[in-house]
Amino acid sequence: MLGAFSHSWLTGLWWLSLTLNLHGRIASSLGSRNSKCLDENRRMSSFVQGVGYTVSAGGPLLIGFIHETADSWSPALAVLSGVSLLFIGTGAGVYFIRSKNG
Repeated sequence: MLGAFSHSWLTGLWWLSLTLNLHGRIASSLGSRNSKCLDENRRMSSFVQGVGYTVSAGGPLLIGFIHETADSWSPALAVLSGVSLLFIGTGAGVYFIRSKNG
């Protein structure tokens, strides 16, 4: 595993992926902030947690499969970075749409 950190750009991608995986907290806060009542907040929270745990359960299997298939950590880290960037883009899009609509 330490061989993946021999390239400086891979180390940067790893840290980027690690820090950007805080998207779950952002998704939870958006759900609770935009709900109109406590019951809606509970439903939104359970939905976000259910989706999050489902995606999280498949993540290690996917990354392990990519690593075993490619026999390298580079493609697996690239997938993690791409997914993190996708979440950032989605969160930024939601933020800008919400701020534009008032």
